[in-house]
Amino acid sequence: QIVMGSGGSIKGTVSVDGKPASGYGISLYYPDGGYQNNVNVGSNGEYTFTGLPEGTAMLNVYGNQGGAMRRDIQKQAVVVADQVTTVDFDIVAGTAVLEGAVTRGGQPVSGAYINVMVKTEAENQEGAGGQTDAKGAFRFDGLPPGPATVMVHINDQGASGQQMRSFRVEL
Repeated sequence: QIVMGSGGSIKGTVSVDGKPASGYGISLYYPDGGYQNNVNVGSNGEYTFTGLPEGTAMLNVYGNQGGAMRRDIQKQAVVVADQVTTVDFDIVAGTAVLEGAVTRGGQPVSGAYINVMVKTEAENQEGAGGQTDAKGAFRFDGLPPGPATVMVHINDQGASGQQMRSFRVEL
């Protein structure tokens, strides 16, 4: 006989600068690959996962904040059967801007993927990502201040193949 427990739950609130925020999603996965799920954040900024297996889960809040920019924050939670674990996310709106252009051989590269990971004062890893436009340009507004790693990924199907470069900046 197999008896299934009711599982544990994770609930929380997503806010931007302390105010409840909607328009975000939360993905949940277990590093061992055993379970994954997604929910949308309600208009009051709240989200809930129920019936979760026990163990350590990773939560990732994500959302598009205008243009091609996407922000992500990841946190870890321990799920215990028949208990509710609270995990809140407060996204720092930020005032930092990162902009530039990707070129190869002096020519603009359109469609290059740009990912930015910022370590905030709250010790969160916040990410933003997008693609370059037809002129090879990219711009990320509203990033939090802090040390950041910028990764550029060009995926060509031709002879040159894939290229990736990364560098550090202070925002």
